[in-house]
Amino acid sequence: MDERALLELGREVAAEQDAALEERDDLRAVRARLLRRRARRWHVGRWVAAATLAAAAAGALISWGTRPAPPIGFEVAGEPGREGAWMAADETPRELRFSDGSRVELAPGAGLRVSALGPEGARLDLQRGSARVEVRHRSEDTRWAVHAGPFEVRVVGTAFDVSWDGERFALALEEGRVRISGPTLNERVVDAGETVRVALSERRVEIVQAEPAPAEPRTANARGAEPEPAPRVEERTDAERAEAPRPTPRRRARIDWRRLAREGRHADALEVADWDRVLATGGPEDLVLLGNAARLGGAPARARAALTALRMRHPGTPQAAEAAFLLGRLALGAGRAADAAAWFERAVAESPDGPQRMVAAGRRIEAYERAGNEIAARRAARSYLARHPEGPHAAEARRLVAETTPLAAPTRPARSAGRQGPERLAPAPLAPPSLPE
Repeated sequence: MDERALLELGREVAAEQDAALEERDDLRAVRARLLRRRARRWHVGRWVAAATLAAAAAGALISWGTRPAPPIGFEVAGEPGREGAWMAADETPRELRFSDGSRVELAPGAGLRVSALGPEGARLDLQRGSARVEVRHRSEDTRWAVHAGPFEVRVVGTAFDVSWDGERFALALEEGRVRISGPTLNERVVDAGETVRVALSERRVEIVQAEPAPAEPRTANARGAEPEPAPRVEERTDAERAEAPRPTPRRRARIDWRRLAREGRHADALEVADWDRVLATGGPEDLVLLGNAARLGGAPARARAALTALRMRHPGTPQAAEAAFLLGRLALGAGRAADAAAWFERAVAESPDGPQRMVAAGRRIEAYERAGNEIAARRAARSYLARHPEGPHAAEARRLVAETTPLAAPTRPARSAGRQGPERLAPAPLAPPSLPE
């Protein structure tokens, strides 16, 4: 091989080597670019994953924070209570302590139902007697409601005394502010120190304002003047007092018994009232007032006499419907639950739009339950929910409706042959009232 051929071969080999080196450099560059791109994707993916985890954690926190709070609870004498429970105080007061710091004390003879429990507060149904209510204001969401017959007291945070006897409502506010509503009252805000009294049968509302603090006794004015003389008291001799006219006993009884009954002095009202005259000639307002005074004064026989006379002499009046309700309460208190249910049926039928219709419908459920008539109790519960879905007896009514266990048909006494009308539960025919001796 000549020299020229060798040189040509050397140039070709060098060219091949240079191409291989360039290709190697290109491969290294490509590899570096791929590695950089992969690192960048991993870096971005890591931040995306971290952001996703953070968002999930924040969502979990928000979900946990917005989860509805559990309802408050309460206990009586260390034992936990339940929603819909009936609480009564017999001869001694009874205290309910709630988990939010609120408390309710029932006076002897009082009874209420804890109708509902929620995160913001409770709803209570005072069915008889007096109760001391102290609601602790925890936040702007605090919401309590106290039902007393047809009246409602909406509470945020306060302390007050409330009473209800089936015809009269009273509320004395010690501190805070409440909003009350009910028949003859509409809706009103009550401030601390005010007292509200309502007599349904008389359509009378009495609002007593807070009394101002007594002024300091003034002994001298700013200029050192002598103190003002005390008012002169007229002195009368024994002879002058003896000559003064005095009201006759009949006139005193005709006036005073009503005032005493309205003031809650029931026993005194019964002592001075002219029973024979009132039962024979009294109007519906007087008879329901006298019957209620006898019922609250511990004279149930006299109460039945007055209320029965009212229904016989003044049928179709609002007071006659109220008398049916009160006779139902008397029967229930005496343990005659079947008679009580029948009286409550009459009260509901005779006052479809009256102020005590809701209360009578609720007590009808209770009376049927006590009488053991579960079918009638459920029927009354369904009727109550259709008319008063948020009423004070709604929780108890829903419990009865939810019970679907089939019940055996009640046994009925044998009937004589022949076609007869449907069997109806009603009190015995009303006999003329027996006057007390």
